[in-house]
Amino acid sequence: MRRVLPWALVGLVAIVGVAGALLGVANEPSVVSTQPTVPEMVAATRSGGTARFTYSSAATSENPLLRSVSIGAGAVDFRTGSVNTVERDRSTSIEQNGNAPSHQVTETMYNDQIWIGPTFYAQIGVVGQPDEIGWIKAMPPSGSSGLLGVLDGVTPIGFLDSELGERGTKLVLIRSEVLGGVATTKYRVVVPTCNRAGSPQAVLGSIDLWLDGEGRLVQVTDVLHSTDPIRPVNGRSTTIATARLFDFGAPVTISAPKVVLPAGQGGVAFFSVSPKGCPT
Repeated sequence: MRRVLPWALVGLVAIVGVAGALLGVANEPSVVSTQPTVPEMVAATRSGGTARFTYSSAATSENPLLRSVSIGAGAVDFRTGSVNTVERDRSTSIEQNGNAPSHQVTETMYNDQIWIGPTFYAQIGVVGQPDEIGWIKAMPPSGSSGLLGVLDGVTPIGFLDSELGERGTKLVLIRSEVLGGVATTKYRVVVPTCNRAGSPQAVLGSIDLWLDGEGRLVQVTDVLHSTDPIRPVNGRSTTIATARLFDFGAPVTISAPKVVLPAGQGGVAFFSVSPKGCPT
């Protein structure tokens, strides 16, 4: 699975803590006895035709340079392979001007994206500063679209592609829950971990997913534990990411923006995460 992030945010993983706060967990109804297969879940979700979604992430750490918050929303059209997102990312970095002492700077960046089939558009910048670039066009790497099409670019949905098919991965039925007034069944995807001594490490703890009564994916949450020994960004962090899908079948309009820079001339980078949560 490939995650698309702006050049200044490579390594930032996205989640939905804010959206999760909007979801009420009511008294648990009886647990669904049948356990759907992955192809059945994918087919049911895509059969909705369209959907809206929210997502957010929060990375916590003793090192402020490893802390971040990301919040976004968008819509997807499975029929045309199109998706758009509006995202705001807040993180801290080190800044130095000339010979002046370095200091920490916290900024909020906007990272708006549009995917139409194999074509990817992005508008990236710092909130409060003039937009000097505008929309740029880039061709995503091969394999960036998986089981749920271009929606796989939204964290943590994309992990489902690689992790559910990995040897040793387990899908465990947890319980029935009511999320935002919708009856759902919760499953836990338990995945293997990796450990590469002497290099940045990312261990994917677990993925929880919720399916509605029609077997459609309505929420995904994952936890990622990372260790980075490289100074000054050395330390450990834990990122919790959540995405929620709703309004299946609602009318959505996704069109290409006016492009300032053609493909190959924009400051966009692709961050790849391999199965088992190991960065490649």
